[in-house]
Amino acid sequence: MSGDSFDANGEAHEALSTAVSSYGARVLGDPRILGNLVTDLLPDMPRERSLLVAAAEAGVAAELTQHVEGQHLDVETAIALVARSLTENRLLDPAASIWVSTEYAQALGYQVRPQAAPTVVHKVLAPTPTETVAPPQSPPVAPLPTVPPPPAKSEPSFTPAASSGGETRIDLRPAPRFTPAPPPPAAPRNPVPPAAVPPAAPPQDPWPPAPASAGDLWQQPTQASIQDPWAKAAAAPPAQPAPQPQNAWQQPAPPGPAQPGQAQPWPTPSSGAGSPPWPSVGGSGPRRPRRGLLLGGTIAVIIVLYLVIAAVAQTFPFSKATPKPSAGPKVVVSTTPAVIPSTTPPVIPSTTPPVVPSTTRPAGPSLAAGVKPLKVLLPTDIADASTECSTQTDIPWTNPGLVRALDCTAPDMAGGDIFGYQVDNNRDFAKAWANYNAWAKFGKSSSESCPPPSGQSQAGPIEWNNNNFPSRAGQVLECFTASKGEGVYVWTYPTENTFIIVQAPKSWSFSQLHEWWRVDAA
Repeated sequence: MSGDSFDANGEAHEALSTAVSSYGARVLGDPRILGNLVTDLLPDMPRERSLLVAAAEAGVAAELTQHVEGQHLDVETAIALVARSLTENRLLDPAASIWVSTEYAQALGYQVRPQAAPTVVHKVLAPTPTETVAPPQSPPVAPLPTVPPPPAKSEPSFTPAASSGGETRIDLRPAPRFTPAPPPPAAPRNPVPPAAVPPAAPPQDPWPPAPASAGDLWQQPTQASIQDPWAKAAAAPPAQPAPQPQNAWQQPAPPGPAQPGQAQPWPTPSSGAGSPPWPSVGGSGPRRPRRGLLLGGTIAVIIVLYLVIAAVAQTFPFSKATPKPSAGPKVVVSTTPAVIPSTTPPVIPSTTPPVVPSTTRPAGPSLAAGVKPLKVLLPTDIADASTECSTQTDIPWTNPGLVRALDCTAPDMAGGDIFGYQVDNNRDFAKAWANYNAWAKFGKSSSESCPPPSGQSQAGPIEWNNNNFPSRAGQVLECFTASKGEGVYVWTYPTENTFIIVQAPKSWSFSQLHEWWRVDAA
């Protein structure tokens, strides 16, 4: 599968097959038993484990069986319908729903063709060579009177451009920030004195005016254009005629002294430190800047208010002086106990080398801590396991992690056999139990009570419990008829990684075997 893969090594698939072979297909609809099994079999795969349990809670196995066997749909269609139901009702990822539905279909024995998850291709639209990035658009502002317009810009183009993907794309470049004004009518090029031209007020633009260059929309003002309000408040500039800017973006500089009888040329723009942001409006001399006066007055009011509050609250600079304690002799009281010289002779370090614990491990598998040994789990009619039991070596199925296998004969069951098998951990126990059921050909049972009903050869698995072993998932009993007609009872101790097999004498009935198991085993 593309993207995030599920069950890359097939461990979840193997665990689900193990659960079905051990407990039958009904375990796919029991989230409690299946949850305990996959917790033991898949300790390092929480994602796959939770998906398998969620599918059991959602009834995926029953839904697949209904689609395939009840509605006669093909397996792939049934998987798609179930996966869609999981995605909508359980809010699972589509890929996860497909994977877990496929695993359940395979566990039910349906033939599933391998599928590949859909791959989402994100199409990247590369810009055409004619596209450019334009600045944010704002409403046009009327040009200043008698001010020459800025250089005309080309109108924005909305010509469709062909993209590499074979589809038509629209050039949506926004219009320029300011609409160029038409050029004024032709007039004599004689320069006009600044005093003859009325000053223009700045345009009332709801947005801040953009800089002259479209490529630098957020350019910071230069150091020379920043005015000091304190310096302006200290010394007022001399009276001078109001200058006129050449365009909406240049700052005017004061013109030189006028020569009598000679027209003054157009003032040269300058970005010096004394240029105001807009031309002055009055005709009777320049206005004195009020920003510095307002700022100074505000600061003075704040200082006065603080002094009034400080005087009332007795804070700095009106806080009362804290009297310092007089410097007198200090009495130091020691709480450290007096050191009494010890008369114990000093301890001489031992030269004996430390004992290094052995790192050698015992040969073969061993029981985990707290697990009961096999001999105490045998039926109670076996009084002495050392004389009534022997080690079994010719086991016809595989028991991974086998710690001990015993073949015993009970005194009250002449002609019968008792077998016990114990492995080292829960994971090996689940595999050994599944291997035994596969070897014994223990299939699906229509009855969940032992002994099996009349006319049936097997029953179970069913959960069992007693005072020493409370009910829990995986602690089950199975019963069936052997190949030669003997009755067989098999039960598990999952907490002890053990299962016991009892094959009764051929002369015994299932009722006799069940009564013996109830008294001596359970």
